[in-house]
Parts: sequence; structure tokens; C-alpha cells
Amino acid sequence: MIVLLILLLVRIGIPALFPKLFISENWTVKKEVFLHFIFLVLNSVAFTFYARYVGGIPIGFLLAINIVLISFIPVIFLVIITEYKFLKKRLENVVSQIKSQEFERNTEEEQEDVAESGIEFESDNQSERFFLFPEQIILIKAANNYIEIIFKQTDKVSRRLIRNTLKNTEKLTRTYPSLIRVHRSYIVNVKSIQRVSKNSDGLNLFLYDYPKSISVSRRYVLNVKKALKESE
Repeated sequence: MIVLLILLLVRIGIPALFPKLFISENWTVKKEVFLHFIFLVLNSVAFTFYARYVGGIPIGFLLAINIVLISFIPVIFLVIITEYKFLKKRLENVVSQIKSQEFERNTEEEQEDVAESGIEFESDNQSERFFLFPEQIILIKAANNYIEIIFKQTDKVSRRLIRNTLKNTEKLTRTYPSLIRVHRSYIVNVKSIQRVSKNSDGLNLFLYDYPKSISVSRRYVLNVKKALKESE
């Protein structure tokens, strides 16, 4: 009963009185040792009073040493329990990190699989989906609140409107090196570029299977040159 009451005082009573000292983020080994020391002292004093005033046993030096040694027993059990909880928590954290790494690895593999398989375009309200392989795409252009995808299928050029923004589409196509942003209104497939011409305004792109030239914004000129060089 003495051990139980002191344990409740040390582990529940004192933390309730001084909650700021027992925040888990600020907890240290020194604080844990100090708490065990308080428990040892209180336990030893309580055992001494019990032996002297309840048991009527005279307290000598040797008996006092024995009482302190006996008081060490519950402290040792507390240390073992605390270390067990600490190691269990560490193990859970390690397992959680391993699972997180596996999830990230699986996600990357899935993204690589998607990159190899194709692109799924989706409307901003998720009511419409459209799938294409990157090599089918000739051009993606902004059209007010829509994007217009111009693509080739079975040697026939087709068009498809989907409600979305070119900014969202650029994020979707970022993993495909052949699809690059060349203008605030255009994403072009590098492999569809037939020739490039220079003029006073910058670069113009002429595409296969598309009748109009595409102007390149100055901010995208270096990216276009780099993409063209890598595609050679």
C-alpha cells in the first residue's frame, strides 16, 4: 500500500500539480532519474516511519541501509517498465518509418508505371476523364475555362475539349519530358515539332499535322532549346 500510494503521488499527483514540467517533448533522462530519486526517498522515509511507529522496531544504521535497499526494488521495476515502454515506442516509430518509406517507394513505382502507360486527363469537377499516350499528343492549348487537346489516333488528327486549366495540365504532364510548356496558352510535344524559326519576337514552332505556327514566350525559350537538344 505504501509503494502504491507513493507511486500514485509521484506518477500522477506531482505531474498534475506541475504539468509544464512533464510535457513529453521536453522530457529528459535527468528528469526521469530525478523522479525515481524522489520515489526512492519518499519510499524509504515511509518504510522507516512504518517500521518505527507501526512495527515498533528500533531504527539502526544497518536497518536503515536495508530499508533503502528494499526501496530500490520498486524503483528497479519502474525503470524496467519505463525502458520497455520507451523501446516499444522506438520500435513502433521504426516500423512506421519503414512502412512510410515502402509507401513512398510504391508510390514512385506507381508513378513510373503511369508514366510508361500514359496520361489520364480529368476535368476539374472530375466528371470527365480522357486517356492518351504521350506520343499521341501534338498540342495542348488553353481555351477559356477549357483545354483543347490535339492528338493523333490511327493516323487521324482529333481534338478534345476538357474543362480544366493549362496550369493543372502542366503539373500533370511534368513527368513526361516530351511535353513542354512553350507559352502561357500552349503545351507542345517536342516530337511533333517539324522546324523552328527565329524572328524579331523570338521563336516560332511549326508542328506536324497542325497548320498554325506556335510562338514561344521568352521565359520558355531556354527550356524549348534544351528540350530540342535532348530530343535529337
